[in-house]
Amino acid sequence: MPDIAESDEYPIYNYAAHAAEFRLEGIAPSSVVYAIEGADWRSVKRVSDFDRPQKVSFGPGEMKLYLVAPRVPAAWRLRADATDGRVDVGLTLDSFNMPWPLEVTIGRPDGEEVYHVYRATNRAGRWQETFALGSNAKPGNYTVTVKVLAGGDLARTIFDYRPRLATAQPLSDKVRVFDEAAIRGFLAGKPEVRIAIGGDAQRIAAEKLQGALAATGVRADVVAQSEIVRKARYPRVWDPYIKIHKPQGAEQQPPAEVKAIANIETSDDGRQVARTADGHELSEWRKPGTLLSVVGSGFIDFDVEKFYEPGCVLFIRDDSQAAVLKGEPVEVQSTDDIRQKWSRPWTRLNSFVGTDKLCPQLPEAYSVDSHLILFGDSKSGELAAALQASDLLLEVADEKYPGPGKALVSFAWSPFAVEKNVIFIGASDAAGVEAGIGRLVELAR
Repeated sequence: MPDIAESDEYPIYNYAAHAAEFRLEGIAPSSVVYAIEGADWRSVKRVSDFDRPQKVSFGPGEMKLYLVAPRVPAAWRLRADATDGRVDVGLTLDSFNMPWPLEVTIGRPDGEEVYHVYRATNRAGRWQETFALGSNAKPGNYTVTVKVLAGGDLARTIFDYRPRLATAQPLSDKVRVFDEAAIRGFLAGKPEVRIAIGGDAQRIAAEKLQGALAATGVRADVVAQSEIVRKARYPRVWDPYIKIHKPQGAEQQPPAEVKAIANIETSDDGRQVARTADGHELSEWRKPGTLLSVVGSGFIDFDVEKFYEPGCVLFIRDDSQAAVLKGEPVEVQSTDDIRQKWSRPWTRLNSFVGTDKLCPQLPEAYSVDSHLILFGDSKSGELAAALQASDLLLEVADEKYPGPGKALVSFAWSPFAVEKNVIFIGASDAAGVEAGIGRLVELAR
């Protein structure tokens, strides 16, 4: 890559092929060497002259891997053991112990693929994994095929899968516990935990839980979520220069009928707030026909990453995008002061789907430096809502499930910080919270 000044644009990808010559040093003469190549690493070939200088060409964005082994594997042993709802697959490298790349497929009786994954043996030359098949999968002979990516060998085995049909069972217990072994093991270590509450309505239950845990040797304190959580600021990635709309030039007429008028700003906590002249907050300000005047400390349109100073005027078109009626974009360098001024805490979780919007995800979006206990449902506090929306829990609680007076007790590994875990008591009413607390205390004894 060429030298690129800090203020210049960076190319997204390595934009040209590159030829290079290098040596593979320190390899015993009796070894076998494989080159794994291509932008997607789908090309694998054996290197016969690895003791000589390698003259190779790299495609745009390509990296190469070299697998060095003492000899060619002699044999592979593949097994597949099916039980209710799953199959346990294992493969062993017979001749020696080392990692080796694999391509694994599991096919149904009709030939359709159920799984197609890339894996590797561990340093002991073994790979084992359990794949879920479900109780409603088609019965019959399933095929497991493992392609040894370096060497080209194939291992295949067939297993007969006869699932038992699942039947609905009523939830008779007041409390359903997930990951009970993990919860018991975690509490047995007598960790320091923080019972994080979303509001004063939870304080009495939290203090009751604090006292009960103290009797078991678990040290806990009660703290408001707002005091301990840190939110990621957005945008996360900045261009060397950005354009900020300043209230310059004459104000243009709206291109269509004005149906609502409001002031808008992005508040210090990251919320986009639009209010009418009488103080009424518009929950859906992006409706076509809305005329918006930027006030406060400015407005950030997160959807398109545009920045507007106070005094700018916007109009929401029929496509729900903002047309600028007053304001001209001015290019400024993205200094530290500019980044601090024009970033805000991110207020919702998103999944990255391959666009240029690098939205915060757990554990970065909401960061906490301690083990936590949370309880309630998604209306009880921001952390509970984020955790239930993150797909980390097997089940979530709302006003209909698990039902009045019932609770779900779950364990989440490192949702808000690495090596800082969360126990969540999911319940929609006070009786459910009380039942969940009682069950959690039993697990702590």
